[in-house]
Amino acid sequence: MPSHPHHHPVDPNLNDDDFTADDLPTAPNALLHVKPGRLVDDVDEEIFLLYTLNAKSEHDGGLGYVNHSSDKIYVAIDGTKWSFALSDRNLSGKLVVPIYQDVTSLRSSKGNTGSVLWRSTVELAIRFHKGAIFDLTLFKNASVLELGAGTGALPAMLSGLSKTWLATDQEELLPLMRKNLDMHKGVKVAPLDWFDFLHPPSQHSALLRKKHILDQINPASTTRGRDEDAAMQGVDVILCCDCIYNPGLFDALIATLNVFTDRQKTVVLVSCEMRSDESLAEFLTKWKASDPNWIIVSLEERFDKGFVALAAWKD
Repeated sequence: MPSHPHHHPVDPNLNDDDFTADDLPTAPNALLHVKPGRLVDDVDEEIFLLYTLNAKSEHDGGLGYVNHSSDKIYVAIDGTKWSFALSDRNLSGKLVVPIYQDVTSLRSSKGNTGSVLWRSTVELAIRFHKGAIFDLTLFKNASVLELGAGTGALPAMLSGLSKTWLATDQEELLPLMRKNLDMHKGVKVAPLDWFDFLHPPSQHSALLRKKHILDQINPASTTRGRDEDAAMQGVDVILCCDCIYNPGLFDALIATLNVFTDRQKTVVLVSCEMRSDESLAEFLTKWKASDPNWIIVSLEERFDKGFVALAAWKD
């Protein structure tokens, strides 16, 4: 079966000359390339700019799945190009990764969208490998928490880039994630339900749940004699790829981001394929309103038209 090539240019030269030091705040760590970027101050203005300047280009149609008919596909990444096929014999590239899917789950009445690979995941992986978002040298020592990991395809395509990576999603997706990630030693898998942090039975139960997750990322936090604050030391990076599509999940996702983001430490990266401007506006409005300390920067210039990425941290 022939592969399906996609070419999306990435500017390898991040031009900082167009920005002054006052335009963008400084990130809490040196991992993130803040520039080029745009501070998200007014949500309506940001949505206007995104959907005017970054209008979606023509894609293959659909919601953004790479393939929704096969339980195993191969994805090849070669520089700024990517392609996929049902056999690796039809692919060439510096990186060829097998990805298992569960198309039956996607087609079920529940319609589990996390059970297939999305285009935005491959687009984000390309920008990672190019060093367009994070300093890859520093990223080797970073701890990463991924929310809504779905198939586990992102860490499978970025294997070895970080020190620790915990891919999380609903319990029912864990077998699929493990299937894709068992061979990647630096990646762990764990269940994480965002609604556990929206209306927890008690603050204590939420903290216990948080500590359970953090202990899997950083086992050293369980060292005897450390105080509670030390044991709850947060992660360097939180990733959330293409989870901004169901408004019914926004409050729970934002609650989870607030729980796991340490002020002046954690950098959050949310990326997605642009669909409904109303949904993205609702998410951004709720996100900003959830904590006045949030600083959000749009990084869409580094992506092909039709994709958006938002970096954020708490000042």
